Amino acid sequence: MHKAFIKLGKQKKIMYLTSFLLVVIIFNVLLNNTLHKKIHKNGQQLTQQIYELKINANADKEIVQALVQSKGFMLTAHSNAEHFKYLVNIQHDVFSYKTLSISLYHWPAWVEQAYLFLLLNLIMLGAASWWVRWWKVIINKPTANIPLPRTQTKAAKKPSTQIATLNCEVKSMYGATTARHSLFAIVKCDCVFDENTDIQASFKVMIAKYFKELPSVSVNLFDANNVAITLNNIPVEKLDTYSENLHECVYQICRRYRSTVKRKNIKVGLCDYRYAAEQPVIFKLAKSALLFSEKNVIQHWHRLTLQHDQEKLISCGQVIENIKKKKFILFFQPLFMITSGDIVQHEVLIRIRQQPHGLLAARYFINQGFDNLQAFELDKAVLLQVKKLILTEPNELAVSINLHISNWFNEKFWDWFVTNMQAFTKERKLQFEISEADFIKYQTKLTYAFEKLTALKSVVVIDNVQSVEHIDQIASQPIASAIKLGYALVHNVDEKAQQQKQVKNIVAQSKLLNMPVYAVGVETQKELLMLAKLGVVAAQGFYFSEPLQEYTHATFY
Repeated sequence: MHKAFIKLGKQKKIMYLTSFLLVVIIFNVLLNNTLHKKIHKNGQQLTQQIYELKINANADKEIVQALVQSKGFMLTAHSNAEHFKYLVNIQHDVFSYKTLSISLYHWPAWVEQAYLFLLLNLIMLGAASWWVRWWKVIINKPTANIPLPRTQTKAAKKPSTQIATLNCEVKSMYGATTARHSLFAIVKCDCVFDENTDIQASFKVMIAKYFKELPSVSVNLFDANNVAITLNNIPVEKLDTYSENLHECVYQICRRYRSTVKRKNIKVGLCDYRYAAEQPVIFKLAKSALLFSEKNVIQHWHRLTLQHDQEKLISCGQVIENIKKKKFILFFQPLFMITSGDIVQHEVLIRIRQQPHGLLAARYFINQGFDNLQAFELDKAVLLQVKKLILTEPNELAVSINLHISNWFNEKFWDWFVTNMQAFTKERKLQFEISEADFIKYQTKLTYAFEKLTALKSVVVIDNVQSVEHIDQIASQPIASAIKLGYALVHNVDEKAQQQKQVKNIVAQSKLLNMPVYAVGVETQKELLMLAKLGVVAAQGFYFSEPLQEYTHATFY
């Protein structure tokens, strides 16, 4: 009997130990996932910052390198030490924002934030040790009314305090704290520089030296007298100090080239903000701050803060209100033949003008819950504007439009389309785009729309194709004229063998079915050459051209 109890006790110990190890593993995995998401978020914000500041990744390598290093990333993978090459692998991620994609390397989260894992495990070990000691006290002294010693009561509170500290630290990593802001400044220099002076280069070098304690500094020249400067990672309590120092720094730089310049000739408008804030809003506030400083005889700089409520996105109602007031602009993204450089078609992109945000891309509002009437108003306005713009152009190129998904099923919309766009559609090559996922998912619901388009001899391009799986089903629909590869297949296709294999299979199957394959989001020459090698016939993206307000001005060099 005694041996049986001993055996049972050992089994319980093994069970408890196994449970404890399982809990430790789960918490470590959760922390690792949290930190990895934070790294990915930082990479996304870094890409957005580089894009919005219009930094040329090729021409301004030093600036990009400084920005990347300040966020803990690397542009190229460092070789691991000999003893650790089998233990730690440098991770590689691609971050994208609009037309910009950057390939970055970084150490695994458990390497960069090793102290958090150590702290977490020490807390759990301490908690387990305390629990074991407490359990032994209960077993050895089963009397229910004996209070715990004062020292044990304090020990019981210690792990929760440590966990609260850990949570606070993780929140800080996620930017929940507002301890540090970025500072965007528009500088107006009321002085004349020598024509041979490289103003932007001079400002970059001098400001970087003046604020060498900051991880990253960005400088962009608007014109001969206006400079945009961004300072990152500034403590909130020192924002005024840095604002004043920036004005003094610009003054000293100007004095190097024009000794007669005075401090009152330098006016600075600043806006401080947190990461991931919208650039149009920041620019607007900095412009307003500059006006304040220009009107002030004594104070030569003025700073405004971007509040949280200033970052709210536009609502559905505001979108439709601005549509009715004609506060929107259409841009045209050209699609080029890879072999000849001829333009095949233009894809229409809409931008809504909303104060104080400026021009907002469709991604800021298109996924909101538009009802059928609002979606109708949105696409009706786009179509009428497209018709108006194209009729004023001599070009006969095809124009491709993305409709809101609800309009594809709205019979009233298609009845309106036939009535108002019939003559235009027959004379001009107007076509539509729909994603592969929606095309496959809503086959039955799309019947009415396809019948109307077929009667008008219009066609549909299937967008965001990800695999060869549905090519046969797409080709079986006569109205489908071409497919566009998804961005995930195109980006870095020159480096990824698996993506090359997928693209090759899609192209091969599409050729058998007499359906051309296009690519979107092409950003480098290497991507373009690989796509041409794989049989893709046309492509669009930042490598060729930014979206154009006048669609006849596109040229493929």
